[in-house]
Amino acid sequence: MIKQGFISDQTFSSFSPSRTFSSPSPPPPTTTTRPSQTQSLFDMMSEDHNPNTKLSDDKRRKMQDRIKKLLEEAPFNGGDVKLTVVGKEGLKVSMDVKKSVLADKSRFFAEKLRGNGNGNGMSHSVEISDCDDVDVYVEAVVLMHCVDLKKRLRFMGDGGGVSKVLNLL
Repeated sequence: MIKQGFISDQTFSSFSPSRTFSSPSPPPPTTTTRPSQTQSLFDMMSEDHNPNTKLSDDKRRKMQDRIKKLLEEAPFNGGDVKLTVVGKEGLKVSMDVKKSVLADKSRFFAEKLRGNGNGNGMSHSVEISDCDDVDVYVEAVVLMHCVDLKKRLRFMGDGGGVSKVLNLL
């Protein structure tokens, strides 16, 4: 499920960093007082669903690396919309993108940005909250800005990225 918000405010017009991305600092590791042989089923299930497990940290790190690479290669040349995508796990990615590209390539953004910022230098801020796949959403925005879409899709390969982006669209 995706929740979205829209803020139109001139105070963002002086904000210049093109891309930022942050993740909440991981909480301190939890220690188990019971030996593993005497753990209850509830304790084992709690550990399996604990977001602080090593597997979760590895997945988070891989996702952050993928997003960093996507943003480094992104064809954004400044923008008048600050787009922030916040994942359910707390990962937050912000990027400055072009209003015209978003509105031309997405009905969602066209509706949200319609009639706002009549060329008077007004900047916009859009936040997408509770996003299931932050990296897929960032990839979709990068694809919107690509000049040679076929080349970019070929570059993505068969790693499942293309199908995930198409499912989002």
